[in-house]
Amino acid sequence: MRIDGKTRLLCLIGDPVEHSLSPMMHNLSFEELGLNYVYMAFRVTKERLETVVEGFRAIGVKGFNVTTPLKRDIVVFLDKLDPRAAKIGVVNTVLNDHGEFIGFNTDGVGVVKALEDRDLKLDGLSIVLLGAGSAGRAIAYALSEIPCRLTILNRTAEKAKSLAEELSDGLAEVSWKQLTIDSLTECVPRADILINATSVGMKPKDAETPVPKRLLRKELIVFDIVYNPLETRLLKEAREVGATTLDGLEMLLHQGIEAFKIWFNLEPPVGLLKKAIEEVRRRRLGCR
Repeated sequence: MRIDGKTRLLCLIGDPVEHSLSPMMHNLSFEELGLNYVYMAFRVTKERLETVVEGFRAIGVKGFNVTTPLKRDIVVFLDKLDPRAAKIGVVNTVLNDHGEFIGFNTDGVGVVKALEDRDLKLDGLSIVLLGAGSAGRAIAYALSEIPCRLTILNRTAEKAKSLAEELSDGLAEVSWKQLTIDSLTECVPRADILINATSVGMKPKDAETPVPKRLLRKELIVFDIVYNPLETRLLKEAREVGATTLDGLEMLLHQGIEAFKIWFNLEPPVGLLKKAIEEVRRRRLGCR
């Protein structure tokens, strides 16, 4: 990688960020495409967020990604939101457009693209989404643009209901229930796709699963957006019953591809990025 006086900065902010694979992905793209940029990760707390954003304005960063716990807090420090991000109220990608900071959300689109990348036609499918937090909202909004049947399950029933009502004008047929063992027992056996957007299964809760193994089956597609650990208990048990599984690296890859397009209006080297992500997966999981 060449760094000189003309090199410009893109970055990731959040807390923690040390585990992130975004620098690896984007720097590979810059090198492959001959773009004179560097991508770095910075640990930023909520208390320092405003100062950091003003610093980014001062030095003219090209753009940046935002991760936990800043995806909601960042909104008030931006000049404008993309229409989808405005509806979701959550931002994970920021573009510096001639000094104007514009917020986008590529998380939900990343999940949809990951599913479509498996040659899945989502139209008409029954999809159960667990969680109505930041990630769940982004995914639900992306799925609402597809004529599918979407059921939102969340521990706080009011959040699930509110989100479903927000999506009532979309193409999807949206319903909601409180996330309980009874609602899981009712909904999961009838689903084509199950998406976990909760923190259950993430370290330090990696011994837990949001869905009992007895409800999983071979025909089900199970997508867990967690990638620490990469193979959650949910994915392990889904694999054991023969279900198709997608892990958190799939979402990371595709949301990163969408962010790159926003920054540069260019297609990144998708094949190269997929090989790099697969190598990470191979190292973490080993050969089966």
